Amino acid sequence: TDEAKDNGKTPEVPPLTGSQKDALVVFRALCRLSIRHSKDNLAVPGKALAMEILEELFSGCGAELRKFVCQSSSVKQILCTAILRNSLSSEALTKTRATSLFGCIFRTAWHDLKAEVGILYPHVVLRPMEIAIEKSSEGGEDPSTSMSDQHRSASLKFFSSIGSDGQCVVDMFANYDCDMQAQNILERSIRSSAKLAMGKGCSPHEGYLALNTLVGLLKGLSAWMDEKNQPLGLDEALEQEIEEARDEITEVPMSEEVKQLESQRAKKATFAAGISEFNTKPKKGIASMIHAGFVENDPKSIATFLKAVSGQ
Repeated sequence: TDEAKDNGKTPEVPPLTGSQKDALVVFRALCRLSIRHSKDNLAVPGKALAMEILEELFSGCGAELRKFVCQSSSVKQILCTAILRNSLSSEALTKTRATSLFGCIFRTAWHDLKAEVGILYPHVVLRPMEIAIEKSSEGGEDPSTSMSDQHRSASLKFFSSIGSDGQCVVDMFANYDCDMQAQNILERSIRSSAKLAMGKGCSPHEGYLALNTLVGLLKGLSAWMDEKNQPLGLDEALEQEIEEARDEITEVPMSEEVKQLESQRAKKATFAAGISEFNTKPKKGIASMIHAGFVENDPKSIATFLKAVSGQ
């Protein structure tokens, strides 16, 4: 309560209702079924069925229940484990179902699971595409003939479903590609799709699917821009007054948001370039970071900075 906050006490969490408890039990049980170890012949279909039911629950339940489930730490942990473990499985069926479940979560609940989505996306969606491209560049075995082709197609279909929604693409760019702590998942998705569209590491069918994905992305963004710029449907005199008022405004909130995103993106690009330079020439890399203002020019600050960005 507000009174408890004012007194510096932790507010009491209301007890769960019966339906909320039941929902948590069902979601956790299905997640456990999807990662159970068994040598039974029905184990793989059982896992796929559990993930399919989870997908139906996420897409069919109300926004309030979905938000409640996503905020449960016990469900989040086992749900992410189920998606990641099955996406890395050797079974094509569980890989495909894990990708489909992740796609449903991305479309319906990514606002509540932003950090989790940012971690899972490279493993579930980007990994199948980037591995195929890397193998093709190395001149290894043709990935289009491997067992990963279904997973790669599922990844392309996933990105195609997101890319056709202009608002979703903009949200991805703003929340991940412009976030210093997140990976550039949109940029990497577009790069991978473009290389697959050129026939690198995929079958002709997948290349065609990748090309359609990029076309759908452009159409989605175009439709999003048209929607933002469409007339308000008012009478001509009133619309003329609104246009004149707009002309008198020097700065509007949208332009400020765009400038802020551009600034964040440029800052992230500079940071990535500095990290890359540090990995090849540490002395020059540190100098670049100091010049860009990412770290102060003293040993303690540099040591703290290097510890924080280790592994990048």
